[in-house]
Amino acid sequence: KGSFSRQVAARLQSKGSGCTVVLAGAGYNKHADGSFEVNPAQPQGFRQLLDDLTSSDGTVPDTIIYCWSLDTPSLDDTDDDSLSSNINTGSVGIMHLVQTFSDIRPSPHLWLITSGAQTVPGQKSPTVLAQAPLCGLGRVIMNEHPGFHCRMVDLSQTPSSDELEIFVAELMCPGNEDEIAIRGTARYIQRLARVSLGTFTPEEMKHVDPTKVP
Repeated sequence: KGSFSRQVAARLQSKGSGCTVVLAGAGYNKHADGSFEVNPAQPQGFRQLLDDLTSSDGTVPDTIIYCWSLDTPSLDDTDDDSLSSNINTGSVGIMHLVQTFSDIRPSPHLWLITSGAQTVPGQKSPTVLAQAPLCGLGRVIMNEHPGFHCRMVDLSQTPSSDELEIFVAELMCPGNEDEIAIRGTARYIQRLARVSLGTFTPEEMKHVDPTKVP
């Protein structure tokens, strides 16, 4: 969401990091405040963005934070007209971005941000399935473009100020985890754990394959 992107940029700037905000729009535009608009469906816009970012001194971004997926509505709020736009801001935009910036050496570090796309312990709200494709693309980028050091961070459907602060701290001092979920003040990482059938409720058992549970 544009507001979240600007909040992240403001926090990073307050810590001495330079930031440029790029919003999804109908076409390519450069605004007086230094921000840009790029159409996610138009690859030439990303090339123009790269040219403009490097035109002054040749310096390229060392980190890209992709927040456009935060604008993806829930499936209940998606109709035929908005589906194409959702695909563009989520999957198509990141594909064009990676294709453009993959020519840079070294490649900038890439962070993919979603909200409610991952399930965490105790979660009651449904997963935002419309953002799930970006998670899949993120794993493809990790394998096919390791130079981006791609990391994925999933926030609440409505990110809190605590989540913003934890996320910025993660940006400033990243660890070894490449998939993180932040809910309030809690930080979750993925781990495999052995479970038994006794841990599932009768309702959950309807969706469990006993042959795959030790």
